[in-house]
Amino acid sequence: MVKKKSKCRHGNPYLSKTLITAANGAVKKNDSFYQARARKLTMQTGSRNKAKVAIANSIARAIYYLISEESIHYKDLGEARVTNPERQIKNCIKKLTKLGVVVNYHTHTKICEAKKEITKTIRERKRKKG
Repeated sequence: MVKKKSKCRHGNPYLSKTLITAANGAVKKNDSFYQARARKLTMQTGSRNKAKVAIANSIARAIYYLISEESIHYKDLGEARVTNPERQIKNCIKKLTKLGVVVNYHTHTKICEAKKEITKTIRERKRKKG
């Protein structure tokens, strides 16, 4: 995979510093959309700083959208929006088979069912809290 090169345009240094600080906080918040997206971007670009700049950019766009539309309220999409558990399971199974571990269809379906139940209970707990 070829890593993308990017150049940052010069702008308001105070605003960019504030947005990067907000991106740092968003990346550190557990089970958030921005944390999952930052992990994904870090793997794609190979740099945490580039990922944080991208998160700061998306935060700026979200802020602009919230300010321009009065009827819209912010809601965190959560980690599930970025990561697909079934795809992760399939990737892990491929890695295991490359290492020589035999994984049959029966165990794969059990793993998928268990993962679905776990995510379901986590969502229910979050709904009860908030």
